[in-house]
Amino acid sequence: MIWPSASLHETPINLIREGSVVFHIDGLVQHVGIAALSALHGTEIPVYGASHRDTFREHWDGNRDPWKVSVIGWAAREDGDLLKALVLKECDRLQSLVIDAGYRSEEPCHWQIWPCYRLVEDSDTATVVFTGSCAGFVEHCFEKAGVDLVDERELPLTPCADGEPSCVQVQYRKAGGTIRRLYPSYQIRAFQLDEFPWQPDERYRCYPEHFYEQPTRP
Repeated sequence: MIWPSASLHETPINLIREGSVVFHIDGLVQHVGIAALSALHGTEIPVYGASHRDTFREHWDGNRDPWKVSVIGWAAREDGDLLKALVLKECDRLQSLVIDAGYRSEEPCHWQIWPCYRLVEDSDTATVVFTGSCAGFVEHCFEKAGVDLVDERELPLTPCADGEPSCVQVQYRKAGGTIRRLYPSYQIRAFQLDEFPWQPDERYRCYPEHFYEQPTRP
């Protein structure tokens, strides 16, 4: 399920519940994380995400980070409470490892869009290195909880869109022009359909384009 949905009479959401997946959408700029605590929509909310080098904690709808909650996603499942608990447990585990490690690893965590994510842990030193995108971080935490949001094996090769940030353009150039990219909007589509794992379709690279179209009749 997602909010906002296609309903014209939808009641504005007041509370973002912990464990919900929150999306920032501003044109081509997409970011995603997992709500660490419940908070009123429009107030500052702590979020687990992967945009900083030294922590998996962010603060959305406040003054410390630029992210604003545009879309909220959650899985409509009978075991939803258990799923939420397992997802948050993995978020907490990674954050505690980062804090305990103090980045003694030679390779710091850093953001990149391909591969979607790579997690390297050293049990002897308790270090953890996460390399990947914000969507990759969310994908990892849900996979640890037993739910694959998007089938990464089927990610289509996509070119760099005009107007992408320079950091994204650099990665496309290094990759030769196309990347099998896990867009946060793909995860929005998975939640919208409650279909896990969702088979990625390039039409849904940008939200809300195509998301609320009525299916054509045969």
